[in-house]
Amino acid sequence: MGFVALLGLLIESGMMDWTPIYFSDFRGSSADTSAAVFTSFSAVMFVTRMLGDTARDYVRDKHLLVGGALLSAVALSLGLLVENDLLAIATLSIGGLGIAFVYPLVTSRAAAYRAPGQTNTSAAGNIAVVTGIGYGALLVGPPIIGFVSENVSLLWGMAIVAACAPVMALLAMLLPRQSAPVS
Repeated sequence: MGFVALLGLLIESGMMDWTPIYFSDFRGSSADTSAAVFTSFSAVMFVTRMLGDTARDYVRDKHLLVGGALLSAVALSLGLLVENDLLAIATLSIGGLGIAFVYPLVTSRAAAYRAPGQTNTSAAGNIAVVTGIGYGALLVGPPIIGFVSENVSLLWGMAIVAACAPVMALLAMLLPRQSAPVS
């Protein structure tokens, strides 16, 4: 669960930290367009997270995680490659839709998780582990993207962000079966 959180937060931070730079410096887009990318991605994530519990009423967590990761993989890849700025903004925003469920779902699942045969596992301890691993993305993600961007190209740096999504989908498929919430 921690590595799913790490990849999800790496995508989030990469999109928020590097996409405006990608649009302004690499694509030569206006400052308004660069700001619109960040704003639309964040707005879609916000709205999606507000509707997350409703989505969980109809779709299993694992399906939300895997489906969202795959949606993000396609949307982020297309958004980085299409030439039209408005289409790029729209597809990258769809990527925000896919990635929005990841961190809340993973922390929720961590809180409810009980290892087989263990009764003394605490929700707080599980959340601390997942959060600690996940927030590592905020420390290592930007320098890795920056290093690749400086030494290869910004497109390849952003490709790292998009490539995290299918890896996250694979890891999400391996997550343990969701246990019933513990009171």
